[in-house]
Amino acid sequence: LYGREQEEAILKSTFEEVVRQRAPRRPKFLLISGAGGTGKTRLGESLRSHVTKAGGYFCSGKFDQHQDDQFAPLCASFNSYVMQILQEDEETIRAARLRIRSALEGDLCSLIKMIPPLKLLMCEDLQRSNSIQDECTRCNQKQGRSIFALHKLMRSICSPERPMVMLLDDIQWATRCPLQKWRAMINDDMNEGIMFVGICRNDVAATSEASSFLRNLEEQDHIAITNVTIGNLKKEDIEDMINEILLLPADQAQS
Repeated sequence: LYGREQEEAILKSTFEEVVRQRAPRRPKFLLISGAGGTGKTRLGESLRSHVTKAGGYFCSGKFDQHQDDQFAPLCASFNSYVMQILQEDEETIRAARLRIRSALEGDLCSLIKMIPPLKLLMCEDLQRSNSIQDECTRCNQKQGRSIFALHKLMRSICSPERPMVMLLDDIQWATRCPLQKWRAMINDDMNEGIMFVGICRNDVAATSEASSFLRNLEEQDHIAITNVTIGNLKKEDIEDMINEILLLPADQAQS
C-alpha cells in the first residue's frame, strides 16, 4: 500500500476505538470515498491483517450494478464470518455455536438459505431436532423474517474480545432495501466490537440511494461518520511503487 499511510492510520485508530467501546455505545460509520481506480478497496482491505492480529474477523461484500440478489453483499459478509469460524479450533467453534443458538432460537432455519455455511456450523442442532427440520420446510419463504434474523445474528457474533469489521464495497450500486437493513444494524447501540465500513465513489448523484443512506445516517440518526477521501497517488509514491515492483534504480523509476 503506497502513499496511504495517513489514511491507513485513521482506519486502524477507528477500529481500535470501536473495540474499546461497550454497550450502549455511540454508533460510528467509516466511509472510504474517491474516484474510480484510486485504490479505495485496497485501502479498506488493509484493515484485514490488523483485525486478524486483534483476534477478530474481517468480513466483506461487494455490490454490483447488475446484481440479481440485492441482499447478496450483506449475506456474503456473514458467509465470510462463518467460514472463518469453521477454520478455528474446536473451543472457538463451540463458543460461537452456543452464542448463535441462544440468539436465533427458532430463527436458525430462516437464515440457512441466505447463509449456506451456517448449516455446516450448526449441523448438530439441525440433525438433533425434528422441530427445527420441520421449521426449515416452512420459513425460508419469509424474507422479512430472514432479514430480522440477520440482525439477531449480528448481535451474537460480535464482541470486544472477538471484534468484527463489516465492509461493503461499491455501495453506489446498492438499492434501498439492503441499505435500510444495514442502517438498522449500524444504529444498534447494543452491538459491541463491530466496525462498519462503506466504500463509495465520490461522483454519485445527490438523489441516489447511497447519498440518501449517508444523509440519513448523519442527519436523522446522528451517526458519527468518518469520511476518508482519497485521490490519485503522488508522483513520489508512484516512483516508489515502480521501483519496488520492477527493482529499478531510483533514477530510472523517476524517468
